[in-house]
Amino acid sequence: MLPTLSLTDIKKLFLPVLCCVFFVACQPSERPIIPETTTVNDDNKVEVDLNALCEQLSHEMQQVDHQRTLFVLQQINQNLKVCLPLMTTAEQLKLLDHSTHMYEKFLFVERTPTQQAAFEQYVNAVAAHPTLQQQHFEQMNLRDQYLVKHQGQGYVEVVTLNDGGVGYRRSPQYLARVFAPYLPEAEQAFIQALADQNTQPIFDHHTIQVEPLILAERALFWENYLKHYPDSRYASDARYLYHSYSQLLFIGNHNDKVSENYHGLQSIDPQHLAAIEHLAQQTKSTLGQKAIQFLKLIQKHSDLSSISLEQEYQNTVRSIQQELNLVQVNFNDKNCFADAVCS
Repeated sequence: MLPTLSLTDIKKLFLPVLCCVFFVACQPSERPIIPETTTVNDDNKVEVDLNALCEQLSHEMQQVDHQRTLFVLQQINQNLKVCLPLMTTAEQLKLLDHSTHMYEKFLFVERTPTQQAAFEQYVNAVAAHPTLQQQHFEQMNLRDQYLVKHQGQGYVEVVTLNDGGVGYRRSPQYLARVFAPYLPEAEQAFIQALADQNTQPIFDHHTIQVEPLILAERALFWENYLKHYPDSRYASDARYLYHSYSQLLFIGNHNDKVSENYHGLQSIDPQHLAAIEHLAQQTKSTLGQKAIQFLKLIQKHSDLSSISLEQEYQNTVRSIQQELNLVQVNFNDKNCFADAVCS
């Protein structure tokens, strides 16, 4: 006969069993095995996409023209910042050339004479009456309207040209910020220096806008650049800049002559004379030696006879150029005063 179990006895019997079941149920289940399929494939996909982006960049730059928008230009420039660190120097310089042509095509505007006049009047008459300005704006070519409205974006600037006209340019800071950080030291130094020097145009109506002391400092800079980086890809342009600034310092140009006759130190423009005397203290530089020679040579010319003034002036200029071994520069040969590279 089976014993009769009370409720208390049943609890005592089943309580250990329930605890055991509860304990087992509460244990964490075994971690499932996840197949390794996504990480490597995702990385490869990113790498493939990046390669495709950079390989396509050159083609996209060459497709830009005067009908494209600033959004396209800005997108290409953003992609350049991604791709340039991954490229060789040769590839970077090739894209640099493409970028120059890209901006030339982007900023091209074909105007009628009426549109040209309206464009110049609009740009030069910033303080004009708003109604008159609006009339000029409406007469402008549609492309001019777009570019003027968005100037300052995408490194696009409106500037006064050497001949007194107005036009567009790519900001010199474009190459300094987008390309220079990834180039070799010599090329980086050239682009960044020229970008800073050309932030403000040096000529206006063929008149020099830079103080003589700055001319001296820039000539000295390019002399030192050639000493430090004789094998730079931009060595010939640096030499052109050195000769250009030397000529502007000692001779000037047709609109800004250093002297009308070179009859003694008193005939030299005071600001040019002060800059040359300051430069003469740089005795270890070639340019400093030229300054010393210049000051001595001018004093010898104080008693020149008065033949034809123009003939005398030309003769004196040739004499100074020979004595100082100055290279006469034709400023139409290349343009080194608008961008961060010469063209």
